This record gives sequence, structure tokens and C-alpha cells, in this order.
Amino acid sequence: MWPRALREGVAEDEHFRNTPQYPVDDGGLDDADWHRQQQEADIVHRLLGLVGYAANPRNIDLSDLTDLAAAISDLQSESQQAAKIRR
Repeated sequence: MWPRALREGVAEDEHFRNTPQYPVDDGGLDDADWHRQQQEADIVHRLLGLVGYAANPRNIDLSDLTDLAAAISDLQSESQQAAKIRR
């Protein structure tokens, strides 16, 4: 289940980044930039959740994928450091 969720999350992020942002003229009732930021935050939140899940060896055995395990560990550490800085 995790690999599929990760593939879907990465595909969603790639689609989001490759989709041009068109200006919206709604008379000031809606802020398109805010909605785009919220969508990006949702994608990042899901991806970081998947990375956090994979970083715990009780959840997924990545012992035969040492490069992937190291990359996940690095991402988890960077995410935690960034969260500490923002506090």
C-alpha cells in the first residue's frame, strides 16, 4: 500500500508543479494564490507523512534498499530540523 500511495503522491506533486497557474478574476472574492498554497501544503503534508511512515523500520523493511532508506532518513531529519526552526 505504501509504495502505491507514494507513487500517487509524487505524481500529484509533479502534476501540480507542471500545471500553469492562471489568474482568476473573481472580483476579489477568492484568492487563487491562497488556494494554490493550500493545495501545495496538502500535497507536502501527505508526502512527509509517507516519508515519516517509511522512516520507521517497524512499518516498512527497507534493509535491501539501503540507498532509499538513507534518502528517507535524510528527508525525515531535514523535515524535523525545519519544523524545530519554525517553532
